[in-house]
Amino acid sequence: MKVITVETSRLNTFKESWPCHGINDEATHIVVAFSDDGDLVDYECCNDNGDNVDDGVDSGEALSALFTDAFYNHEKKSIPGTIGSFLTAY
Repeated sequence: MKVITVETSRLNTFKESWPCHGINDEATHIVVAFSDDGDLVDYECCNDNGDNVDDGVDSGEALSALFTDAFYNHEKKSIPGTIGSFLTAY
């Protein structure tokens, strides 16, 4: 399983390039889980407090494009003292 966090900066850049994205403006980051072969397993849109928010209205195509981009373009970061590394799309 691959879990990737789409950070605020990447999300905002995406929204600017996709004017009719439909993604909820309250979402500041999105956590996306993929199977090892790249199939989407689950995702959560979150606000600054880490609370889940609705993904938005008619956001399916935009989210699909964003998730595909995140799956192929992310960075792996290791944080000392943690169990595993984090995958982040900036």
